Amino acid sequence: MSWLSKVTDLAGKAETLLNQLDQNTAQALSKPNEPGQRPYAHATPTRAKRPSLDELSSGIQLTSEQPSAVFSAAPREYASSDYGGTGARQKSSGYASSVSSFVSKAQPKEDDEKLLAYLNEPNDDTGSTKGGRSRRSSGASLASLPQMFFQAVASATGEPQAASTAETDSQGVEYTFTTKMEREMNELKARDADSRKTLQAKDSQLAVLRVRLQESDQLLQSRSQQVETLKAENTRLLRDSKDSTEVRNQALETLQQRLQEAEGALEKEKLHVKQLEAEYRDRVQKLEDENANLALDVTGAQKMVTEEKLRSKDAVDQLRLAKYNLEANKHEFDEYKQKAQRILQTKEKLIETLKEGAGPGEDQPGLAVELEEIRAERDMMKDDLQQTQLMVYNLKAEIQDLETQLTAEQRGSLEQQRSLQEQCQSFQASASQYREQLEQLKMEYQYIQDELRRQHSAVQSKLQEKDAEIARLMSQSTARSLNVSSNGELEQRIRLLTENLIQKQTLIEALQTDKNSLGLQLERLERMYREAESAAIRSSSVAINMGTDSENVSSRVPAFMRENPYDTGVTRGVKRAYGTLDTLSVKAGLFLRRYPMARVLVFLYCVLMHVWVFFVLLTYTPEMHPPGFHDDPPPGHLNG
Repeated sequence: MSWLSKVTDLAGKAETLLNQLDQNTAQALSKPNEPGQRPYAHATPTRAKRPSLDELSSGIQLTSEQPSAVFSAAPREYASSDYGGTGARQKSSGYASSVSSFVSKAQPKEDDEKLLAYLNEPNDDTGSTKGGRSRRSSGASLASLPQMFFQAVASATGEPQAASTAETDSQGVEYTFTTKMEREMNELKARDADSRKTLQAKDSQLAVLRVRLQESDQLLQSRSQQVETLKAENTRLLRDSKDSTEVRNQALETLQQRLQEAEGALEKEKLHVKQLEAEYRDRVQKLEDENANLALDVTGAQKMVTEEKLRSKDAVDQLRLAKYNLEANKHEFDEYKQKAQRILQTKEKLIETLKEGAGPGEDQPGLAVELEEIRAERDMMKDDLQQTQLMVYNLKAEIQDLETQLTAEQRGSLEQQRSLQEQCQSFQASASQYREQLEQLKMEYQYIQDELRRQHSAVQSKLQEKDAEIARLMSQSTARSLNVSSNGELEQRIRLLTENLIQKQTLIEALQTDKNSLGLQLERLERMYREAESAAIRSSSVAINMGTDSENVSSRVPAFMRENPYDTGVTRGVKRAYGTLDTLSVKAGLFLRRYPMARVLVFLYCVLMHVWVFFVLLTYTPEMHPPGFHDDPPPGHLNG
């Protein structure tokens, strides 16, 4: 009967498996398939090996004699869902071809083992359906189940995967090909645009070159016309010039003399300008050195003031510490004194009680010993009190010494501050003197500049006069050309005239170079003047820079605390709060710095608050002993 029980167990397992398969198929069919979903895109590798649920449910009802009929009657819509519910669509023709290809390769023993392993395999799916069908089957129907069907179904699941992989590969190749083609097209378009731009640039350059060529042709024509006119004038001069040579020579001599005089005057003016430049440089250098020395003196004075302030602050802190120590020692001394008085009172009470309670039959030596001990303790306490009094006196003396030192240091600091203020005043006076000197130098520089301009205008007027005289002489030479003695004399006169013209042109060029050099010197002097003026302004701003630094503190906001358009609301609120606090603190500091009365009031307020706190701390004496300490009887009373 054991084999019967095994068969029944196997039938029960098959029944449960079939019920689960029906539930899973109903759940898979109830879910709509996505239109753009690829087959076997999300299927797990364990579920991809199993056949579809509809094929199993339809194949279990078939017998071994009718496998092909069941495959032909299987609905196509059920073949579109797999065991894992991934929604991969498959065609019925694929299933038929896979089944027909694997029918001839049936292996009965291996198929039986696979079927038993599949039936004994636990199912992890937890999905539930509403209308699950129940199947009634027996072990005999399972035994007659065709194993070829399972092979065909198991093998049919691999073909859609291959098709999907091939489809994805083809799509990837197509995508890479299209991207490559698009990239090449973009590169070709960019090259085409670059070539067009270069062609446009070349066309523009050719147009410019054509315009320049036309201009050069026009210039060449004009020059050729000028050459022709000059040749005509030359021939006319050769033909007409006779008696004007002496007059021209005299005029040229006078012009040469005037030019020499003008050159001498220019040399003198150059020497004078050089001397003025040297003096101006020396004065500017002296002013810069003095400004640097003044700046160093001011910085040293500021350092001394800060050091004196630090010293006075340290002395005040030491005095406050000494006062605090004195108050603490006084408080300790008072407490110790009160304790000693209490102990002495208790001891005296004990002595009195012992004296009063001592009878004729009591132990007198013990009382005497206790009295001696109490007296010794009293003497020790008196010595301690004297020592503490000496310590208090010493502390008072030290505090007095510190106060005297503080007053002396304060007097010294005040004297140093006065001396520093006097130095600052002297520095201000010297700075004003330097400003006056700078104004004088400005006036001198303006005068030199006007003089140079006047000389330049005079030289220009002289050059114009000389040009007018040359033109007049040329007109006279052209007007007085009637009698020609010989060709040799005319050529000699023309040669002389050309030489004179060349000399005049050289003189004019020399004067133009002198003019350019004077212009450069003028520019250099202007630059030096601007540098000296900026140095004087910097020295004046550095000399008195003690009170203006604090006004610019409000603008020294760090970069990370400034508002940014990319900040969030919380960061902007934090930055604005920081800015308001910073401005309030700066305004409070400036207010206290500008108004000494406010500083005095704040200082008095702080002093009063500290005095009140010290008063409360010193006058408040908490109870140091338990409540019933004074009510307990003395220890000697119990012995008596």
